[in-house]
This record gives sequence, structure tokens and C-alpha cells, in this order.
Amino acid sequence: MFTLFFFFLNINFVFWVVLFFAIFCLIWYINNSSMVYSLLYIVAFFTLFNAFGLASFAEEGVVVSDSVVTSSVVELDMSHMDFFSKDLKSLETTLEVKNYVDSLDILEKVRDRIQFQQNRVMSSFFPLSLEGWSLKKKESIIDNELANTDYGVIFTQSYFNKQGHTIEINVVNAEELIRDYNDLFNNPGLVRGMGNTHIIDQKGYKTIETVFDDVKHYEQNIVLSNTVIMTLIAIGIDDVSILNNFIEFVDIEALDLYLN
Repeated sequence: MFTLFFFFLNINFVFWVVLFFAIFCLIWYINNSSMVYSLLYIVAFFTLFNAFGLASFAEEGVVVSDSVVTSSVVELDMSHMDFFSKDLKSLETTLEVKNYVDSLDILEKVRDRIQFQQNRVMSSFFPLSLEGWSLKKKESIIDNELANTDYGVIFTQSYFNKQGHTIEINVVNAEELIRDYNDLFNNPGLVRGMGNTHIIDQKGYKTIETVFDDVKHYEQNIVLSNTVIMTLIAIGIDDVSILNNFIEFVDIEALDLYLN
């Protein structure tokens, strides 16, 4: 009963009922009145029609406007914080009582959790599997050979095939090295005398490529920004084209956007 009642209150329904009644009266009045009164009635009819039409349109406009505003509101997903909340509360407690020994232990745990989450994100930019290649078991960044250098290792990942060939990926902070590379990019003539080293374009990113065919060692250093570089080292493969084919499956642009 209430549903039917509210339906009859709908402005669109009222509009069509009035319109039908007006048309019916117009036909009857024209048949029974003088031309002057008929013209006056026609004017009044169209005024009524426009008034209801605009009201109906305005109501629909409000609905559309509300819809646009609603769809533009994007809730920030904070579910990832569940992964850290317990440790962060513990850290706050130990700091309040000046227990710095336990605070450092908790901080190290939080750091490991952050590293784990970052690795999950960055792994998504690289192939999980590729024909003929398998993903090596993830090693700790601390155990990586670049960890003891001046470079800050952000991410590392390795692949191998049945022949024992490997492709190793390292994403590192290497601002000083990139400055040296920029000198080469600005003066490409310096590279011509290096023999095995070339400047190439890799998906729109400037890259230093080094090829040692005699020992089957191929390396590409892709400059992502003024501070971050991605190094890919392939050992044992027959030709650099295999490395280039592998890079086709790396989403370099998405990686760059994430890091910057």
C-alpha cells in the first residue's frame, strides 16, 4: 500500500497524467470555443508543458549530479596496515617506557615486514615464469653481492634455465653511477672507444649495454631516474637477443611509476 502511494507521488507520473488531461481538454475546447479562446488555451497548455518538462529534467539532473559526485569518491584502502598494527603498537609502548633495546628489535621486525611487502609489489612488474626459465628462490637482500657496495639495493630477483644459464635483476639506488652514465648519454662519442659497450634504447629508457660474446656475459643498465637504475645480467646465454626478449616481459614503465 505504501509503495503504491509513493509511486503516485512520483513527479513523472503526475506530469504524464496532467499532460494527458490537458490534451483531452484541448481537443474538446477547440471544438466548442472561438478561435481566440482556443489560441489562449494552446498558449497556456504549452506553458504548462514546459514547466513540468523543466521540473522533470531538473530532477533527473540532480540524480545525475549526485551519481557523478558519488562515483568520484574513492575510499583509501588501508587494509595493508593490519600487517603492521600490532608491531607499531608494541613499538609505541616500548618507546613510552624508554625501552630502546626492545624498540630497536621491533623496528627491525617492522623493517623486514615493509621489505616483504615491497618485494611483493615489485615482483609483480616481472614475469613469474617464462618459457624455458624458472624463478630462483628469493634471497635476502642482505645476502646480495651488491649489499656491501655503495649501492642501495631496492630489489633483486634471479632466473635460471635447464642449461644453467642465469638472468639476474637488481634495482638499486646508484646516483653517482647514473651521473657517469649521463655524461656518456650527453657525449656518445666517448662510448665508441669502449668496444663492447653501447648506448641503446630499452622501451624508451636510456640504457648502457655491455656485451662479452667470448664469455657469454651480457649486461644492460637501464636508467629509470636520476637516482635509480635497473641492472640485468645474463650469463651463459647464446646471444643478447635472449636478454632483450626477456625484457619484453618486464613492465619497466610500471616499475618506474612505482619508484617515483
